[in-house]
This record gives sequence, structure tokens and C-alpha cells, in this order.
Amino acid sequence: MKLNSNQIQSFLESPNKNTPVIIIFGPDDGLCKEYVSLLIRKFEFKIDDPFQTSIISSDDFESYPNKLLDEASTISFSNEKKLVLYKSNGDLSKSSLNHITVNLKNLLNDHKIINNIVILELGNIKSSSDFIKIVNNSRFCVSLACY
Repeated sequence: MKLNSNQIQSFLESPNKNTPVIIIFGPDDGLCKEYVSLLIRKFEFKIDDPFQTSIISSDDFESYPNKLLDEASTISFSNEKKLVLYKSNGDLSKSSLNHITVNLKNLLNDHKIINNIVILELGNIKSSSDFIKIVNNSRFCVSLACY
């Protein structure tokens, strides 16, 4: 589901834990990072605790293409939910986006396996991309555009 600017502010103030996939994208890199930081604080995740947070990099997809799918479906040891975080840091290749898209499609086909909060900071991808269309058409995802 795509949120407009008013909905984004409301969501950031009180994020819904029943929306397991949050996509943050757009050309405003600073705003993307701000939204990620705010959501991590609101969900009260400890980013440096490997039992609460799994951080995925683009390199992970080359050696472990289904890492996002597997991390999203694992059970947290210390919390009700854990954070699965991907930050593109400007290095989102077409290959990584394809892996993320395949993983997301598999997650959404069986949404019951999403046990955690997945935040994907994808940087400056086009809102007309197939990936964003998939996100915006799902009731299990929220997209926050940063312009």
C-alpha cells in the first residue's frame, strides 16, 4: 500500500506491527535514513543485537539468494518480532533488486510465514518499477516515498 505524505507521518508516529513489510525509497537519501532510524526506535529494536536484528547486504544475495525470505520467516529468540533490515547504501544492483523481488513475491504468496518486521531501504528506485507496484498492491506492505 502506498502512503501519501499525511499517511506517512501518521504511520511513522505509530507504526503498525501487523504490516510486516515496509519499503522506503526515493531520491532523498537523508529522508530515507531518517525514516529507517525512526522506525527502528518506534519498534524498539536494538540494531546491534543479532537476536533482534538481521542486517542484509547486497553481497548476501550473491551467496545466499533467499536470505530475505529465510530471515523474514525465522522466529526471534528475545522479542516478539525481530527486525530484518536491508539498506542499499547506493549499491542496489539490478541483480540485488531481482533477488529482493523474488523473495518478496514468495513472502507475499504465503504471508503467514512473515514472522518479523522487514524494512527495505532501497534508495532511488522508480515508483513505476515492478517491485514498487507489487508492494503498493499488497495489504501486507507499506511503501514510503522520500522526495
